[in-house]
Amino acid sequence: MWRCWVVNYASLFVMDANINSSEVLEPIPSPPREELDPVVGKPIILSQDLLNPEGAVITPLKDWGIGLDVHRDFVQVSAIVKDHDQCIEYRQSFATDLNGIKTAHAWVLMVIREKSFPSVDVTPEKLHYVIESTSSYHQIVVRTWKGIPSVINPVLAGATLSKTDVKDASRLAQMDLTGVWREFYIPSDDVACLRVLIAQRANYGMLATRISNQINSTFLAFGITIGRDGSVTRNVKIRALAEKLISDESIPIGEIGPNSIPGPVKDALIEKYALFDEYIKKRSFYEKSILDKAESMEWETGRNKLGGKKMLELLTTVPGVGVLTAVIWLANIITPCRFRSAKACSAYCGLDPSVQISAKHVTGRLVRKGNKDLHSALIQSASILIKTIPNSWAVGDISCTFRPAVGKRRLMLWRVVYL
Repeated sequence: MWRCWVVNYASLFVMDANINSSEVLEPIPSPPREELDPVVGKPIILSQDLLNPEGAVITPLKDWGIGLDVHRDFVQVSAIVKDHDQCIEYRQSFATDLNGIKTAHAWVLMVIREKSFPSVDVTPEKLHYVIESTSSYHQIVVRTWKGIPSVINPVLAGATLSKTDVKDASRLAQMDLTGVWREFYIPSDDVACLRVLIAQRANYGMLATRISNQINSTFLAFGITIGRDGSVTRNVKIRALAEKLISDESIPIGEIGPNSIPGPVKDALIEKYALFDEYIKKRSFYEKSILDKAESMEWETGRNKLGGKKMLELLTTVPGVGVLTAVIWLANIITPCRFRSAKACSAYCGLDPSVQISAKHVTGRLVRKGNKDLHSALIQSASILIKTIPNSWAVGDISCTFRPAVGKRRLMLWRVVYL
């Protein structure tokens, strides 16, 4: 027989071996207010309901639930512990500096150990909690507390009738108590460093593309269309012509455009070209740093570990996958131990379309967004494969074969790493 305890918004399920399916559940009286700490402790009013007499284990109720709503200046903490047949919630807020985060950690451990009945001897390594991924403010908590965190998107936390920091933390604590979310994988410092390098390279690449578009737009503003035959920054011949136009060298402008370029605009274009070259130089620097960092690390394969150089050699044997795509894969996947199966990995990559079913009919199709950087890299890899090796796996036009090629690319990457 099952007994359902409803705490605020979440349904919490626990097994009661002493109750038969035919028994009527009596209300559990709330404890007197004076028996609780009037400042820190607050009783949660419980109600009961009967479930299916046959019963089905949904999620075992944990010994405690910790929820954290983190902001720039403070973190709101909610701790729910068991006391006989009731749950009691304790609330407190702390500063987000290192000392405040450590104090919050000690307070949570104290509440679990001293306020639970029967008593619970929790260790820092076994402390599980749920925290919202508010910008990057959750990182100091996760890296200081360690333990078993579940980091979730604030959108997935669910809305409350009246949104406050206290209610958000309480909601997260209830989720932790019921075990709704899985454990969050905490990347190592080496992986975090590699991700920063990849982000920096991408940033300088974006800046270079932006400045290149600005240069071409400036030429077009004066009726000069040299960019139609190629990039005004990356094409050697077109860039040579563009540099002549903005230099003091005399060129018959009538053969290129209707108007000449004013002197101040020439100065601006010279500055933009210098910025483009600087961005490309920095992108190349970070690209080399990324490769060096990835090769210096060891990567798990599910059975053992491989050096970074050997791992990149294996990954680049997949058609269409280059060194940069392989590094992006490693920086985001990290280890096969994170996922239950290849399908779970493909969902993380955003390459696992699913259907929405109602009344046994397909009502819609949904493609998970997944990891944006990894998704984009694999899509480009599949696109290159289709263009360079037609009829390798795909049959028909690109619109019909693009997704199958992407899916097979993901499976090949999985087999190379895992098998």
